[in-house]
Amino acid sequence: GIVTDSACETTGALEVDKETGKITITDDVSDIVISKKLADNAEAAKADATFTLTLKTPSTEKSAKSLETVKVLEGGVEKTAEQVTKTADTIVFTGTDTEFKGLPDGTYTLVEETSPNGYTVVSTITFTIENGIVDKDSVTCETTGNQKVDKETGKITITDDVSDVLISKRLAGKTGDEAVAEATFTLTLDGTTKGAASLKNVKVYDHEDLEKGLDTEKTEDVTKTDNTITFTGADTDLKGLPDGNYTLTEDAGPAGYQVVTEFTFEIVNGVITTREVTTTGGTVELSGGSIVVTDDVKP
Repeated sequence: GIVTDSACETTGALEVDKETGKITITDDVSDIVISKKLADNAEAAKADATFTLTLKTPSTEKSAKSLETVKVLEGGVEKTAEQVTKTADTIVFTGTDTEFKGLPDGTYTLVEETSPNGYTVVSTITFTIENGIVDKDSVTCETTGNQKVDKETGKITITDDVSDVLISKRLAGKTGDEAVAEATFTLTLDGTTKGAASLKNVKVYDHEDLEKGLDTEKTEDVTKTDNTITFTGADTDLKGLPDGNYTLTEDAGPAGYQVVTEFTFEIVNGVITTREVTTTGGTVELSGGSIVVTDDVKP
């Protein structure tokens, strides 16, 4: 009638007092790690980003617990009040491998507020914690980028995509393939909004090559400096443009057509945020990841 042996198959600890037969079970604190990585960047695979973690729906089976009691660490060291902001249901933090000890069960959203320079944000990830572990099947991602959950460790790895801006040249009054034409442009970085950056690190591609699955960077008719890229093409992808304010100048257009006057736009978190510009000599259409420049016929 006395417990003589015991074994524990999961996390936590189990202790048996042979004198009294008392079994003491100690649960480990939940331990979740959120890791930040960059796509296509082996030399800097990890990079800081700013996130907001929100407890949207607390577990109905357990008493409510404030996120203000959660410990937030980086490299085993607890973050200071200047590095993390907590409320009852949100934690705002910046980091590469951020560890959370004591997150209560419930459904969470993780929003990437700012991405590293030259990358887009993963806008919203939703996941559920059950018994202190992330339920892998509950994880959803609403936009670009990728996420991976390790069920054994509870680690969530988020990978940002490289920003990709497509600049296309078209001719007014033409349709289909007849509207596609080459022109020479100069893109100037007027000022960065995320610290120092160089356009020499931006990769330039012919869009047609990318559609064919070719990862061959365009070097012909491309000149780069720290703050300018001059290129010739009809559909040109620029990958890794840093956040900041830009000016695009059409240096030379097709014969018989006007050139569009230079215009400015802004990139925030790897996406064009400017939607309207004023030009002469043609029209410009901007979206989050593309610029279409259409030249008018010369009078």
